[in-house]
Amino acid sequence: MRKGETKATHVEIIGQEDLAAFLDLRAMRREYDRKRCEFLKLMEDGVSVEAGALALRLKKVPRQLINPKSLEPLLGKDGVDELIVRVAPTMFRYLIVDGANGRREGGRDNCRAFLPL
Repeated sequence: MRKGETKATHVEIIGQEDLAAFLDLRAMRREYDRKRCEFLKLMEDGVSVEAGALALRLKKVPRQLINPKSLEPLLGKDGVDELIVRVAPTMFRYLIVDGANGRREGGRDNCRAFLPL
């Protein structure tokens, strides 16, 4: 079984309760995304985190997303090398919550549409 797949079970009907629960999960995901973006902005602005059992930190990782092998036939090796030098890497931001019992929550930045980098 591949990641994201579930075992097939025999289901006769998708119930109204299941659909309502699905919509509730979608709403919670939106709220989670909004709060996460808010925390990212606050951390970017240097806001402190209250001391306690949970800790919050921001990790930034620059990544060059240019694929030289795809661009080389179009631009040539020199053109690709020049592009890599001229184009700034994309900055990925990870919001990481460390907590009691080693619990850790994190995830790649999905707030690029909401917050300027």
